[in-house]
Amino acid sequence: MYNRSKSLRIINMLLLAILLGSLASILVYVSSYYLSLFSNLFSDVREKPSETVYGEDMTVIFSSLEPSYMPGETATFHIDVANQREFSIYQVNFSLTVKSISFLEAPVYSMEGSSTRIFLPEKFERMRTYPAEAVEVRLPEFIPPGYYVLELQAEPSGLEAPPKAFIIIYVKASTSIFATLLSASFFSVGVYGLLDFGAHVDLSNLPKNFFLRRLALFSYSLNVKALNAEVAFDRTFNNFSIGRYMFS
Repeated sequence: MYNRSKSLRIINMLLLAILLGSLASILVYVSSYYLSLFSNLFSDVREKPSETVYGEDMTVIFSSLEPSYMPGETATFHIDVANQREFSIYQVNFSLTVKSISFLEAPVYSMEGSSTRIFLPEKFERMRTYPAEAVEVRLPEFIPPGYYVLELQAEPSGLEAPPKAFIIIYVKASTSIFATLLSASFFSVGVYGLLDFGAHVDLSNLPKNFFLRRLALFSYSLNVKALNAEVAFDRTFNNFSIGRYMFS
């Protein structure tokens, strides 16, 4: 039988990593949510789903299909261009940068592309980015809630670029994400507590209370299985290290 007083180094480090990661994520998530509320109350920051900018050679309308989105949804943006020259424009390049207003407008995403459509004179045309006629960005499942500013720079090939266009969208808070993070932190603390309790269980002196007795036996069994798994991992790792040294 293995010495149950031995420290579960690997498993404890894993549980600690889960706890710290979930707590850090909760801190970011909650702070971003409340910072967005303060921005709305004190700085009058609101959704701005569309903006039109005017240049010497073309006019650009940058718009979002929806003013707000949920995590995991696909955000859809349209870029409409009016060619103000007497000749056709055959290529318009664009760059899109997304910044979080809650965190001092730190950049969180960027992309570049170009249109595959010919822009005829004095006519609005929707920029086509193959294979769709829109810029589509799938939001991560875990994204802090709050306001995000999208900065678009459209530039016709060989011509003067119009000013940058700015729109603001809002990413809603997801209760399921928050519950998952909270559950992960409770899970890590609970498993650590059971492992620590199991390491001190004396099978010859179990509690008489039925619930406490079952809890002590479960904690003991969990601790033994965890210890066996860690010993097996150590042996495998040591054998692998010796094998690499012998054949190197």
